[in-house]
Amino acid sequence: MTLAEVYCSVGEAQRETKVSITIPLSSLKTAAWSQHDAMVSELCCGTRRDGQHSFRSHPREVPIHTAMDLGRCESQRKATQEPLVFRRSFEVEGEVKTANLWISADNRYEVVVNSVLVGQGENWQLPQHYVLKGLLQPGKNQVVIRAKNDDDGPGALAAWLAYEHDDGTVTLGTDAGWQCRKDTSNDNDLWWAAGEDKQWKSAVALGGIRVTAPWGDQVAWDQPETIEIERSLRPKQETFEFLDGDRVTWIGGTWVERQQAYNYFETLVTSAYPEREIQFRNLGWSGDDVTGIARAVFGSQEDGFKRLRDDLLRTAPNVIIVGYGAN
Repeated sequence: MTLAEVYCSVGEAQRETKVSITIPLSSLKTAAWSQHDAMVSELCCGTRRDGQHSFRSHPREVPIHTAMDLGRCESQRKATQEPLVFRRSFEVEGEVKTANLWISADNRYEVVVNSVLVGQGENWQLPQHYVLKGLLQPGKNQVVIRAKNDDDGPGALAAWLAYEHDDGTVTLGTDAGWQCRKDTSNDNDLWWAAGEDKQWKSAVALGGIRVTAPWGDQVAWDQPETIEIERSLRPKQETFEFLDGDRVTWIGGTWVERQQAYNYFETLVTSAYPEREIQFRNLGWSGDDVTGIARAVFGSQEDGFKRLRDDLLRTAPNVIIVGYGAN
């Protein structure tokens, strides 16, 4: 029996019962993944320790959300361990009432929604559930994910976005409708905006999230880590003014760090707007520059910039005050 016939027979049988078929690993061909991606969306394919591959249908009550290959894009024959970037653009009609994003990647990911860095994860068994407030807007929207497989074995990325508007609820899951490309940015670049349109290929769909290798049922999709992300687009201002709800983050060198001890600026702002709730966070670091070299401590410059970027993400600002060079 060929691999294609196995797919078809399992697909037909799964309407009535669970079916498991085991095939020796030696009988599988690498080309099968590219030739039969369309049929694998409801199947499990995982490597077992005894050197066998197991194909299994899943019960109908399990929602079919698809995992994408984290090793290659369409037309890319050889898998890579370099980071890949995935994107999905979509149109939203009317105002968004609620929006939720579930995501996990083996091994790690970063996710951006409408040019806002929402979050990141490094534990593929514990997915994240982001409650998105104020991020989706009427008209064109975009989700961009950068993910990387750190191991020699297979890797996958799975995510789905569900939003509610006046006409009901829309769910967009990872599938072959997403676009994929190699990450051509440097760590210091805005990776979600880098690259040319001609570099994007179709993503490769692997199969249902609860049954597809390399995860199977090992991912706690029913018990994700829930994170609330509240963002709002600040209105354009001819003259800048702090608004109610602003989250202000300072980044910079020694002069910024000293604001923690001599915090006259925050006192002046909160005194000028006593009725407005304005939050301040200080990420200043003595001797630092725009590359994050000082906060690297004994690590590399890349480590320092990553720490700056990660700390900035945690503070979730909508106003950033930057001050470098006054040490």
